[in-house]
Amino acid sequence: MEDNRINIFSKNYVINTLKKIGANPLKRLGQNFLIDKNVINNIKSLIPNSYTLIEIGPGLGHMRLVYPENNHIGIEIDKKLAAFLQSEGFNVINDDFLNIDLKNIIKDKTLIFGNLPYYITTEIILHIIRNISKYIVKVIVLVQKEFARKLKNNEIKTPSLILIRHYFDISLLFDVSRNSFYPAPNVDSTLVVLENKGLEYDKNFENFLKNIFTHKRKNVNKIFDKKFLEDFNIDSNKRIEEIDDIYNLYCNFEKYQT
Repeated sequence: MEDNRINIFSKNYVINTLKKIGANPLKRLGQNFLIDKNVINNIKSLIPNSYTLIEIGPGLGHMRLVYPENNHIGIEIDKKLAAFLQSEGFNVINDDFLNIDLKNIIKDKTLIFGNLPYYITTEIILHIIRNISKYIVKVIVLVQKEFARKLKNNEIKTPSLILIRHYFDISLLFDVSRNSFYPAPNVDSTLVVLENKGLEYDKNFENFLKNIFTHKRKNVNKIFDKKFLEDFNIDSNKRIEEIDDIYNLYCNFEKYQT
């Protein structure tokens, strides 16, 4: 499809297009449109042409304009934006990403991209984990800079961070100024690449993490029985946050229970 629009990466283009379709950036949806062409081109260089690209919140279609049409699926919650993209010939599903059964639409090598709303970043990544398959090769996301740093800091342990580190190899590529978006958010972003390790989703592991972290301030001897700790040589005076390999703890507990 030939693109005849002018200055599509400008703030004015976004403002005028939103006005034309009767839309406004919705804070409750975390809508900040990426308008920096250099950033978009840098992201494009990470996406093989042979992969299907699923984009979370394609907005006005800036990423679509630098990616082959037949390999691009947008998932857009905003009805007005979805209708605009469909009128432009884009392949768009008008729904909340968290409602999508990814296994129904992912049939070959796929890369998921999204400029994620800060308030729901964790839930989006966890939704991908719960739908993980061998076809999801990578997830490339723009996230709040502070959150990106937490992902790489193994000293910070929460159920969600542990899950993300368990299922993905994490790389922080580069920071993106808040001025690369319209409207500009209050913080800078970081481009993060999550490479699928090829593990199957284990709901029991997620439930295990939720359960033990309700007692994260207690020593493990207040959570597990004495025999389990002795059998697996676990320091009973440590807190959950002080355990180096929590997945190993989970595996040992599963063995102990059987």
